[in-house]
Amino acid sequence: MGGTRKGAVALLVGLAVLAAGLLGGAGSAATTTKPYTANVAPSPVGGGGTQTFQFTIENKASPQTLGSANVTIPAAWGSAIDDAQLSTGPLPAGSSFTGTTVFLRNLGILPGASKTVLVDVTVPCVGGSYTWGVTAKQSNNFSGPPGNDFVRVEPSNLTTVVTGGCALRFRTQPQNAVAGATITGADLDPSGPPVEVDVVDGNGNPIAGATGTVSVALQSGTGLSGTLSQPLVGGVATFDDLSIATSGFYRLVASASGYGSVTSVGFQIGDAGAICPNTDPECVTTKDFGDQKVQARSTTLNNGNTQGFTEMLLVDLGGAPPAGFCAGLDDLIGPGVNLDVRPLAGVTEVLVTIPKSVRQFKANNGLALMDICLGTNLPFTTKDGTLSPSTTYDFDGDGDLDTRYLGLLPNCPATTPGTGDSPCFASRTSVQGGAEFLFRVPFPYDPSWWNG
Repeated sequence: MGGTRKGAVALLVGLAVLAAGLLGGAGSAATTTKPYTANVAPSPVGGGGTQTFQFTIENKASPQTLGSANVTIPAAWGSAIDDAQLSTGPLPAGSSFTGTTVFLRNLGILPGASKTVLVDVTVPCVGGSYTWGVTAKQSNNFSGPPGNDFVRVEPSNLTTVVTGGCALRFRTQPQNAVAGATITGADLDPSGPPVEVDVVDGNGNPIAGATGTVSVALQSGTGLSGTLSQPLVGGVATFDDLSIATSGFYRLVASASGYGSVTSVGFQIGDAGAICPNTDPECVTTKDFGDQKVQARSTTLNNGNTQGFTEMLLVDLGGAPPAGFCAGLDDLIGPGVNLDVRPLAGVTEVLVTIPKSVRQFKANNGLALMDICLGTNLPFTTKDGTLSPSTTYDFDGDGDLDTRYLGLLPNCPATTPGTGDSPCFASRTSVQGGAEFLFRVPFPYDPSWWNG
């Protein structure tokens, strides 16, 4: 009996171990980790725009199927989901999205497989690093007993980096205008498109839903008139009555709460101007500056191009040459003296007419002594054969120092100068006791002033 009892004990022990193994199999199904990965892209993204994010869930478990998940956008964004769908089509039956969460149901992601949900959401204007939320379960309806949850493992990435905030942009830049006329997006055209400022995201795309008020001012100086603050409508502020009464060089600065400020391109306010068809040789603009009458005429503009239009702008830059340059000359550009500025093909001609009542010239003496002192943007050969010296001063009144080359003009060669030639004195002619002086400034020289 002793031997039999001993065997029975051994048998019971073996059965006990076996039973434990059977029970343990059922218990492991409730406690075995069910891994998955979750990754969101793209990153980084520009702030302020509506972005489509790809949120990918991959089932790393075996043999369990990942049935459902909740995906939550970063709470700090303070925005609601605009749309959500799978990359392969609509959300599965029973799925939905509302507020900041996509409720994914009946996913049926098999072991080793993945699915991607596309989430459209507006990114905040404030840059930074933001974290998404996700919870996944084995059950298709996001329910089930304890232990039904999947566990997120590496490599996963739930972070979206937002770079660059929302900003203002001049959608329509201010262009040249005549003093007192409406500044628009077209040169010298008061009826042109209005100046517009819009809001863009970090990628430079317009934000149609942007709200607030945009104000404009001059970057420096005073004198801007019109309605200087306009609301954003559809993300755009429209300024249709801006003007400046004094000629000069200007820039606008637009600003709005939450969006910072932006500076426009530079533009010129002229004392007179015209847009001339390149086929019209009689287009004229005239301005009496008080000390002289200036008339600009189109002849063959734009290097002979007969298509489109050419701008003529007359601006009284004022002032004399900087001290030490062209010393000793009498300034004959004054009352009674007419300047006829004629933009030609690649050359600007200036005809200076000085009547006898202003100054009487002797044909063989006074005329020969007449000189023109020119200031321009490029060096040129002066009357004495040397290169024109340079100086810096704010010749256009924009607040920045400009380099200008100044000196007496040489006589023109026998051939008429064309594009690329140096500025020169073309002729001196006696007219009824007075005189006419013609000088030429070829492109790309840009004359800033002259006197004689």
